[in-house]
Amino acid sequence: MTTPASPADTYAAVGEFHDLFMDEAWGRLVPTLARAFGALDAEATVLDSGAGSGVGTRRLAGATRASVIAVEPSVTMRSALLARVVGVPALTDRVSVIAGAAPAVLRQLGSLVDGALDGFVCAHVLGHLGEADRAATLAALAGGLAPGGRGVITLPPPSDAGPGAPGPDDGWEILEERVIGRHRYVSRRAVDGATGRMVSTYEMWEGERLVRGQEERSGWSLPPLEEFIRELDRAGLAVEEVIAGAAIVRRR
Repeated sequence: MTTPASPADTYAAVGEFHDLFMDEAWGRLVPTLARAFGALDAEATVLDSGAGSGVGTRRLAGATRASVIAVEPSVTMRSALLARVVGVPALTDRVSVIAGAAPAVLRQLGSLVDGALDGFVCAHVLGHLGEADRAATLAALAGGLAPGGRGVITLPPPSDAGPGAPGPDDGWEILEERVIGRHRYVSRRAVDGATGRMVSTYEMWEGERLVRGQEERSGWSLPPLEEFIRELDRAGLAVEEVIAGAAIVRRR
């Protein structure tokens, strides 16, 4: 059976740099994952929606005994995800990798999960979706959750930047730098003042020489926190607890 063609892989150009700058963000989520899913047993199933390259999937699997279904549309990210799972033999029996994009893939939950989900993770991903797809994704996750099940969703900051925020011409905010071998890698981000969309650059330096750089003009966008919470409510999800920028949610 042939996998249907997917939309353009937005990570094809920047995928090699992505993981260099994700450790801190996922490290902050580990206590939340343990709190939400640490009591689940080996018969439980947790969905990792938009699993990316598996940075978070490995941490999720370390925080719970449950089986994990990792869903990711990007072949670039999915390749790294599979390599991460294979690199830890203890995970190969309980992490399954599925190709697909939300919300469409979530409508097939019945064929992916034997029964309802005991939990789900939707981290650093909802900003990739437009308002309608975001609503459909949240509704599908809520509908697939077993009574007593929980989800973990990363939240926009309370003062989420929008149109009118400083743009690239006003200077870059350096997010993180890393040195690997002889090279220094730099991640920068700014918000386009006209659109409110994110502009990211990744640079590779050798001493004072820029070896190469890559810019990504992302479609990433989330509403302000207050509106986002209302979106969760409309989808049938109630916020149980907020920890380190993430919400533990349950079916309302």
